[in-house]
Amino acid sequence: MCCSHSRPYSVYTEYVDPNLFFSVLRIYLSGWKGNPLLSEGLLYEGVWDTPKKFAGGSAAQSSIFQCFDVLLGIQHTVGGVPSDFAAEFLQEMRTYMPPAHQSFLLSLKAKPSVREFVLSKGNATLQKTYNECVEAMVSLRNYHLGIVAKYIMIPASRQSKVERSSEEASESESKGTGGTNIMDFLKTCIAFNGNGNMAFTLPYDWMPLLNCQFLTGYREWRLAHLVLSFITMGYVWQDGETQPKEILPRNLALPFVEVSKNLGLPPILVHSDLVLANWATRNPGGTGKKHRWKRPAVQLFLEAAARGRQKGTLLPLPDFSADQIGEAPGRASEPEHMEPIAFVACSKVHILISPLDYVNPDVFYSVIRIFLSGWKDNPALPVGLVYEGVSKEPLSYSGGSAAQSTILHAFDEFLGVRHSKESADFLHRMRDYMPPSHRAFIEDICGAPSLRTHVLSSGNGQLLTAYNQCVESLAALRTYHLALVTKYLITAPSKAKARRTSHLPRPPQALEERGTGGSAVMSFLKSVRDKTLEALLHPSG
Repeated sequence: MCCSHSRPYSVYTEYVDPNLFFSVLRIYLSGWKGNPLLSEGLLYEGVWDTPKKFAGGSAAQSSIFQCFDVLLGIQHTVGGVPSDFAAEFLQEMRTYMPPAHQSFLLSLKAKPSVREFVLSKGNATLQKTYNECVEAMVSLRNYHLGIVAKYIMIPASRQSKVERSSEEASESESKGTGGTNIMDFLKTCIAFNGNGNMAFTLPYDWMPLLNCQFLTGYREWRLAHLVLSFITMGYVWQDGETQPKEILPRNLALPFVEVSKNLGLPPILVHSDLVLANWATRNPGGTGKKHRWKRPAVQLFLEAAARGRQKGTLLPLPDFSADQIGEAPGRASEPEHMEPIAFVACSKVHILISPLDYVNPDVFYSVIRIFLSGWKDNPALPVGLVYEGVSKEPLSYSGGSAAQSTILHAFDEFLGVRHSKESADFLHRMRDYMPPSHRAFIEDICGAPSLRTHVLSSGNGQLLTAYNQCVESLAALRTYHLALVTKYLITAPSKAKARRTSHLPRPPQALEERGTGGSAVMSFLKSVRDKTLEALLHPSG
């Protein structure tokens, strides 16, 4: 029933232009309470001798939201502390409802809440059903939050650049038609904390202890790692970097560690979760040129190669495996085979362009990035995280990092690129965060005869040129990676500091100059790019 109420909102977003609503319609829904444009209220001539203040129309005046709040026993909090602001505003909004609706809410409130009943029974099925109801309510409020952002916050930010410098005008932009500070209020109603991150609606120890014996097959184990890692990152960082959780509850820690051991992965969100196991086809029924992947095809090939299926058709790669490279280095290094490898090394560069098109740098830096952070080389969790029921001492793991991707490691080894000791140590440590088959694939390449040595000893100018094209393509890819990091990690924080006000949470500072994997990101990326260029070969004589 909660979810069914979202349909009117979706219809609303289909037919109402956000700019038209904000610039023309919205003011006619505004009241004269909490409104700087009518700060003293409105005088009703012949009725009252003094101005009166009434709030404008608001979704908070709907009986539906408040009915489910009372029924489910939802207490509106900020960071786990009851919010008088939200409760008082909602209570006031009831006076704008029809009397019959007010009476219904009062009668509902006089009865024991469903929450109290569920808590007293200790029935797992009942708890699950209750949580599904709460999640549906949260989903509806999240959708409401998205609508407000679309119809009020985004148009307001656009218009602020065009003759909207008055303090009163800018103050009214952040308020709902009911007179409340709308984004703060809505986030509170969804049980958001002060950093803008969603908190859990029930005590976390109510989560059942999951039994891994029901997982069947590699895909289900990978999916379990993906889900448990997302839950873990959300739990640890839900209160921001200033109040991270220092203990992972056993009902999450035990299954997460068991799944991780089964897969040979660490119990934290890794690149293989975030990218390799987190995708779908855009056109599931499509074939041929219309069939597109939502992640780089290069990664698909390498993942397939690591599992021993080297005969992929996704890219024009030569038909040989790491073992075959060792057996016949001459074949791998023939110019006609080197050209498609150069194509893959560069991967047309546009593979990495998608973040620029779809991910707002400010949102990534202020909201998303902290959930990719780990608890190794991170000042916010300097001693690591205690996995309850697994280890009494804190464990330290790095966060998700592009250095955990098999692609660059494979090309480094294949082309014989050698990095500085500090960079090499970090890269080798990142291999511990790869699936075992990926590590084995890289080790196979590393153990094969050196392609670089073969090119040097061959005296073949055409072969040397093809090899250098591969190296240059790899360096170009790393230069582009540097540009991405500059845009998302260097420029974004400076802009965030310059902003006086924003609907975005305060950006994290603990990893301001480091990557989510814990490295000194700019010096590391410049070093590996420069060392890649040093691998270029020069004709002798």
